[in-house]
Amino acid sequence: MNVTLVLPDLRTSVAGYSGAFAHGIAYLSRYLRKAGHSVSLLHMTSVPSKTDFQAGIAATTPDLVGFSVIYHFFPIARQWAEWAKEITSVPIIFGGTYPTLDPETVISDPSVDMLCRGEGEQAFPELCDALEKGVGPGSVRNIWWKQDGKTTRNEIRPLVANLDSLDFPDYSVHDYDGLFFTKTDTLSVQFSRGCPFSCHYCSSRALADVYSAVGRYHRFMSPQRAVELLVHLKTSYPRTECFVFNDSILFPKKSWLETFSQLYGSQVGLPFVGNCRPELLDRDVAHTLREMGCRLVCFGIESGNETINQQVLGRRLTQEQIRRAFDMAHEAGLRTVAYSILGCPFETRATLLETVKLVAALKTEIATSYIFYPFPGTRAYEMCRDSGFLTNRHFLNNDDGVMIKQPQLSDTEVLFFHGWYKRLVRAYDFIYGLPQPARGILVRVADTMLLSRHLPCKVLIAIKTLLRTLRWRILLMKRVHAPARF
Repeated sequence: MNVTLVLPDLRTSVAGYSGAFAHGIAYLSRYLRKAGHSVSLLHMTSVPSKTDFQAGIAATTPDLVGFSVIYHFFPIARQWAEWAKEITSVPIIFGGTYPTLDPETVISDPSVDMLCRGEGEQAFPELCDALEKGVGPGSVRNIWWKQDGKTTRNEIRPLVANLDSLDFPDYSVHDYDGLFFTKTDTLSVQFSRGCPFSCHYCSSRALADVYSAVGRYHRFMSPQRAVELLVHLKTSYPRTECFVFNDSILFPKKSWLETFSQLYGSQVGLPFVGNCRPELLDRDVAHTLREMGCRLVCFGIESGNETINQQVLGRRLTQEQIRRAFDMAHEAGLRTVAYSILGCPFETRATLLETVKLVAALKTEIATSYIFYPFPGTRAYEMCRDSGFLTNRHFLNNDDGVMIKQPQLSDTEVLFFHGWYKRLVRAYDFIYGLPQPARGILVRVADTMLLSRHLPCKVLIAIKTLLRTLRWRILLMKRVHAPARF
């Protein structure tokens, strides 16, 4: 069969964005091709016209069209599926995180003929084999399908428990040279699936609940298999200068990291970037990462308010743990990234300021914020629903706008802190470096200004929007001549 996969990958906040490597798509392509099917990928990094999209579909002559969908992109993917149906009668199937967590909503859409609930390496080739033989989806596990007004909901299959047993993902399914980070000779890699933590806002916990009866959702490759993958990629893409490990956490336990670090140093030896939880970092881990060539270690701080972090977001972190992790990372010579979420349920302007001030005190090299996005199936979504915070708003990315509406915090306040976040962090960082009494005086002045109801948030947002537009144009002009290094 000719399978056309459609990947919505729209990043409105990144100038010149040209797409990121999608690991799920790459694994799916590997197993479809292994089963004898052909695969085409429409990697949609900008919103197409109807004519262009339909031309793209037609050019691949599909027997099946599959959409990989997260919650952000469901509305636009549904629109594209309607466009596809106008020019082809082949089945359309949706898969990915959102169809897994909210299958009833997805399968009820007229543009969707089938969905894959859960991981697709086994289910999708089985489905294609059945369709090619003309027998239909039948009882292929993970597949839901509609016929004559009736929906068949097949059961979910057990997870692949041992990730070492999986073939390597098919990196060739992407336009490798055109990907955003590839332009800086950086390659994305993933060793795990799921996450051992239970954050209330994260889809990983919701996916673990879906699979609770058929397997443990969080799985990690062995360190030996992880290094085999890296060696394979280093050989296949020799211009690679840095790896980005996209796992939710960099390592499952210290013994794994100890073995991995030894193999990595002797067989790979390239700089890398990875994610870590503050409570998992100690001095030994920090020095191990540094010796391996870690270029950046990224931490999710989320909120500077412990009540928001612990009770709303489900992160059992204290400020002391966070500060200690950053201190140890910096002592080891590691550069750090601090991620934060703004506009969480029950947030106030004061708690937003707490986040800014905590991140400033951490002396992180990179501070990045996102706006809270309630994902269906998560505890945070249920919290918003029960509190009446949900709206009919929908944005392509979780920094495009405010999804929830709360009486104690306006959209404008969230957008102001998000728009000026990095500059606010740097301003407090500068103030914290001053001697007393100047430091104390300026902190009080800054706090008073930012918490004042007279702060012209709308005007400042407009200024920031203008500055960002100008900056994008400059960056795009520079990239034409000399792409920036990661």
